[in-house]
Amino acid sequence: MRQMVISRHGAPDVFEPREAPTPAPGPGEVRIAVRASGVNFADILALARLRRATIIGTSSSVKHATLRAFGVDHVIDSRTADVAREVEGVTGARGVDVILDAVGGKSFDVSYRLLAPLGRLVIFGVSSVAVGERRSWWHAARALMQMSSFKPMSLINHNRGVFGLNLAHLWSERRQLAVAMRQLLQDVAGGRLRPVVARTFPLEHAADAHRFVQSRSNIGKVVLTV
Repeated sequence: MRQMVISRHGAPDVFEPREAPTPAPGPGEVRIAVRASGVNFADILALARLRRATIIGTSSSVKHATLRAFGVDHVIDSRTADVAREVEGVTGARGVDVILDAVGGKSFDVSYRLLAPLGRLVIFGVSSVAVGERRSWWHAARALMQMSSFKPMSLINHNRGVFGLNLAHLWSERRQLAVAMRQLLQDVAGGRLRPVVARTFPLEHAADAHRFVQSRSNIGKVVLTV
């Protein structure tokens, strides 16, 4: 069995290809042959177009045309525009019903303030902590210090909700996820959802795949093929 192993801290070039014994499944276990694996900060599936929602997206300007082609109604330049002001203009200062935020840092605070009454903020990543190929404790600490502390009375008085999501910590909750997964697979099979693949890399080039993701050049999934 081929593996890509991270044996030490460092830039993407610390990945090492190794061969390991193929595991034998025990009682109640199955062995899965992996054909491809995704590399990404976090996955966004905002089953939104199917619900006829108005979609607002933020990105660098080079990605705007592609996002509009995907069906994003309003695209805001996250690097140069005042995101809060732009969103307030789109919504008539009412705010947004659902915000998916994987950026972190001060973005959580901006997103929270943009929620409409009964709005929900889903936080599922902190990409602002990772910039460049090498660790920067200063940058990571700065991003963490900028994160908002959500106060109970503010949640109550503004009728807002904040929800954290990390699928990697939900392995033991498969029954709760099964319904949502079945719906996703049905939408993919029916052509209502089409996964977007930005680029594929062979497993041995995992370091290049990580560099591509860290450069924020991808629009869609980055895939390792086995």
